[in-house]
Amino acid sequence: MNVERLRVGIIGLGSWGECHLEAYRALPFVEVAAVCDPRPERRRLAEEKYGVLSVYESAEELLKREDIGLVSVVTYEKEHLPPVLAALRAGKHVLV
Repeated sequence: MNVERLRVGIIGLGSWGECHLEAYRALPFVEVAAVCDPRPERRRLAEEKYGVLSVYESAEELLKREDIGLVSVVTYEKEHLPPVLAALRAGKHVLV
C-alpha cells in the first residue's frame, strides 16, 4: 500500500511547539517538514535534536512552501491570529 505522507509545518517552537513536534513524529504517515521560530537556539534544537531539515525565522518563509499541507500554530496565545490568518490565506489546514 502506498500512502502519501502529510507534511506539517510548526510555527513556534517553545515547550508546546516541541510537544507538537514530538507528537507528529510519532505518527507513521506524518512528516515534520519545517519549523519556524524567531529564536536561533530553538531552530538549532529542531535541527540537532529532531533532524528537521528546514528551519525558518519567520512564518512567512515557511508558508511559501507548497508541499506543507498542515500548519500547527504554537505561538503565545496573544500572537496566534497573524500566523493563523496567513496560513489560511496560503491554503493550509491549521491546528491552533
